[in-house]
Amino acid sequence: MSGNILIVDDHEIVRRGLRSLLSSRPEWQICGEAEDGLQGVERAKALRPSLVLMDISMPRMNGLEATRILRRDLPETKVVIISQNDPAIARRQAKEVDAAAYISKSDLSRDLLPTLSSFLGHTDSCDGITPTQPVSSPPVLDWLAGGGILSRLIQEHDFSKSPLGPIAGWPQSLKTSVNLILNSQHPMWIGWGPEATFLYNDAYVQVLSSAKHPWALGQPAAEVWSEIWDICGPLADKVFQNGEASFDEVRLFMNRGDFVEETYYSFSYSPIRDESGTVAGLFCPSTEVTPKVINARRLRTLSQLSAHALVQKTTSAACESAIATLASNTDDVPFAILYLLEDRQSDPGQTARLERLCGLLDGLDDLSPLVVDLNGGDQHCLWPLAEVVKTGQGQVISLDDEAGLPRGLAQQTISQAMVLPVISRGDDGAVGVLVAGVNPARKLDAEYRTFL
Repeated sequence: MSGNILIVDDHEIVRRGLRSLLSSRPEWQICGEAEDGLQGVERAKALRPSLVLMDISMPRMNGLEATRILRRDLPETKVVIISQNDPAIARRQAKEVDAAAYISKSDLSRDLLPTLSSFLGHTDSCDGITPTQPVSSPPVLDWLAGGGILSRLIQEHDFSKSPLGPIAGWPQSLKTSVNLILNSQHPMWIGWGPEATFLYNDAYVQVLSSAKHPWALGQPAAEVWSEIWDICGPLADKVFQNGEASFDEVRLFMNRGDFVEETYYSFSYSPIRDESGTVAGLFCPSTEVTPKVINARRLRTLSQLSAHALVQKTTSAACESAIATLASNTDDVPFAILYLLEDRQSDPGQTARLERLCGLLDGLDDLSPLVVDLNGGDQHCLWPLAEVVKTGQGQVISLDDEAGLPRGLAQQTISQAMVLPVISRGDDGAVGVLVAGVNPARKLDAEYRTFL
């Protein structure tokens, strides 16, 4: 089978990482790339590749719909779904659209080549002959030994075009530093020379994810972490210019795949001196503390809700206190809208009236109408208030850059909200509905849903 591959992903950094991984197999050819599902379908029909690497979450047309079309119109073309979505869900979705395989983006460096080999084989696309003898790799240099996959990648990488120069000419101080990080189980990287050329160990792959690994190897650190270099760059300058070490726990917005992600890292920058005593490099061990920080932030909000809202003497005061608490945590709740059901003896619970909100204006026709008729009628409301009241179950709503919504963290568009029933002790059903915006820089996982 020929080895023509089409890459379909809306993130250039992911496509770059895939190109880097596939470059180790010269018998496979990347025949084209596309930035969304619609473009992917058009190019697949024109190029007729053997295999398509297809992301799921993309603009205009998602990868699942594009895969359905390709399986119908180009049945001879294999489609491999790659995604950073929940693995169990993505694997099921891939099966439903008749994809040949599914690979998590976090496992691309491990699973991509073996998976594609099962479909494309080892046939050389130039002469169609399958080699009978495997190509042996040179033995790993002594000072690179023990470092897993990065030991081999560093030895095989062409550093001659980088400021470091050929690996044979590296100074002993650099070799010792690289050996140190390669034999550590802690995520570490080194920036060496005038561009802080990026070298890292196996444990750091989880920090980079498939969006940056193995592309990041040998690149300037400012390019590897361009989205956070406004924070990290000045700290690195202190190391190289003044030999000044630093230790920080900071929030960083990192692009590691499908979206710009809110993360928290505890890390230090320390100088590495060469044989002359001059600062030649930067040493950075790091630890991700995102779950600790975010869970503490959410727990603080829940504690404040319990401490303040539940001691109020009136419904109005309780609602005001609750919304004020949510307004103090716009990271996790970028906006909130609270409706209460009107208590009418003749027709109880059929009208929802806006009680309080934060993060947006009241009275907006679709987002925050003052009164909502739960029986329907001609009124349009974006939120399924009636259904949530009826079922008592929360719902996740997808948003399409609705006018009037605030921006989320890192100025990202808020794309989801949860609509939740408000339950009062002593009542059989819901007494109101809370609409809560979802932080676009965090996935709406089980912990986030539980918090909301």
